Amino acid sequence: MNENAIRDLLAKDLTVLEAGLELVEIEQFIPPELGTRCFLDILAKDGSGHWVIIEIKKTKAASREAAHEVFKYVEAVQRHFGARNSEIRAIVASVEWDEMLVPFSKLRSETTIAVEGVQLILDDSDIFWG
Repeated sequence: MNENAIRDLLAKDLTVLEAGLELVEIEQFIPPELGTRCFLDILAKDGSGHWVIIEIKKTKAASREAAHEVFKYVEAVQRHFGARNSEIRAIVASVEWDEMLVPFSKLRSETTIAVEGVQLILDDSDIFWG
């Protein structure tokens, strides 16, 4: 199962990550004229109306980039939607955490937004949350 398949499966039922999450967009595009061009894996809103950036990672190589991408995506959501830090959260959902633990810990300590990590465990037919 690749990252796109994981993304699509999660997008069908975001409540497996958190009760009250509602899908805004899969692959939310942020135009380059705002200072950064990007596609957010999943953009959602929580029960309080806050933006929730959901970043999905499957491989060790991809997981190394997660912290940098979350910083970039927070800036993009601020600029594109006019959101403040207090209105933005991030969830990093990854299969591989070995190479991401240190950068993820640093990300959590260096940002004022709420950042959560979710361990994904895959089998041939489903995703399990750890």
